[in-house]
Amino acid sequence: MKKITVELPLITALLSTGCSVLVSEGNGAPIGDSTRAGNYIATLLHTREPRLPTLSGDPENDRFRISLLLHSVDGGSRRNIPIANGLRFNDFSHNARFLGYDGRLLWFHAHKVAAYDFQSGNLLTGSNLPKTGEPHRPRLFDDSAPAKFQSRAKRFDADYPQASIVLKAASSEPLRLSAPDSVLITHRSTPGYPWTYTLSRVLESGKAIWTVDTGLEHLEQILPDPRVIAFIGKNRPKDPLKPEGPMLVLINNESGASSRHSLWVGR
Repeated sequence: MKKITVELPLITALLSTGCSVLVSEGNGAPIGDSTRAGNYIATLLHTREPRLPTLSGDPENDRFRISLLLHSVDGGSRRNIPIANGLRFNDFSHNARFLGYDGRLLWFHAHKVAAYDFQSGNLLTGSNLPKTGEPHRPRLFDDSAPAKFQSRAKRFDADYPQASIVLKAASSEPLRLSAPDSVLITHRSTPGYPWTYTLSRVLESGKAIWTVDTGLEHLEQILPDPRVIAFIGKNRPKDPLKPEGPMLVLINNESGASSRHSLWVGR
C-alpha cells in the first residue's frame, strides 16, 4: 500500500495536465539469434507493453509480449505472429531460441515450446503440438557466425581487404555458385577506418561480377544460402539517443540486388 500512495500523486498530476497515464510500448527487438526457415528469416521478438509510470523504476513491474517475425527473402514482406503477452523478462530471456525446422514446422522455445506451421499458417502450442518427439536440431547461427561460416582467403587481399570466403551452412566447404563458376567473399569496404562489411561475387581469377556494401559495421550473423544470402548486424550509433538497431540485409546471389530491413519492429 505504501508504494501505491507514493505513486498516486504522479498519476494524478499527469491526468490533470491531460497527459496519457500509460507509458507507451517500446519497439519490438530480437531475442537471441535469427535462423532460416525455407524462404523466410525467422526472428523472435520481445516488446515491452504499455505500463503505468512508477517512481521506483523497478524492472520487475515491466511486462512483455513476444512474437515471431517471419521476413520473406522474396520481396521483403514480413509477418509478425503473436505468441504470448504479460510476461516478465526473466520468463523468456534466458531460454528463447529456435529448436529446428523440418520443412513444415518451425520449432522454437520462447517461454515454452511452440511451433509455427507454415502450411496452415497456425501457431501450435500445448496439446496442439504434434507428438513427434524431440524436434530436429537446427543449423543455428550464433555470435561466432562471421568466423564459423567464413574462411580467410589471403589470395584476394590485394583487391579485397581482409577477404574471407563464405562457406556453406554447417560445412567447411565454400558456397559455390554457377553460371559463371564463382564464390562469395566478404571484405572491408576500404583498407582504412571506418569501414563496413562488403560482399562480392568473384571468379577464380578474382574479378568481381558484382560488389555490394552491406553498410554494417558490426556483423553478428551470416545465414548462407545458394540463392539469397542474409547478413544481420549493427552500425555504431551516430546519435546515442537514436540508435539504428539491428539490421537485416538480403542479397540476391545472382544479381547482387540488395535490400535492408530493420529488426526493430515499431508499434
